[in-house]
Amino acid sequence: MASNKFLNIGKTALFCGCIYYVGMQGNILEDETAINVLSSSKGLSEEILAKQETASTTEREIDATRNGYKPVAMHSSMLFFCISDLANIEPMYQYSLTWFINLYLQVTTLLLYRLYSRLAAWSYLKQLIF
Repeated sequence: MASNKFLNIGKTALFCGCIYYVGMQGNILEDETAINVLSSSKGLSEEILAKQETASTTEREIDATRNGYKPVAMHSSMLFFCISDLANIEPMYQYSLTWFINLYLQVTTLLLYRLYSRLAAWSYLKQLIF
């Protein structure tokens, strides 16, 4: 979304630069203001294209990471509903759901802690390198 907004700003800047010269007479290449406006529009356009490429690369990385979690999510949801249905078979198993929920929360908390630790280490390394 943001990249489209930047692109629209770039087109608007270029468009405004062109509107500026609609009523002028003479050679457009002799007007220094026109050349500066067009040069800045070109620079802005190149900057926007670079940001769009970065955004699309980031989007692909996020999609790949998200798709990596899908099998775990499917397996976890199947386990959850199997254990929750055990209480319908035998009332003794109703405590298994509580056990499973606690186990699931402990594991996800541990995994989130590890993930945040890796992200913090990565951002620290990124600051050192770049």
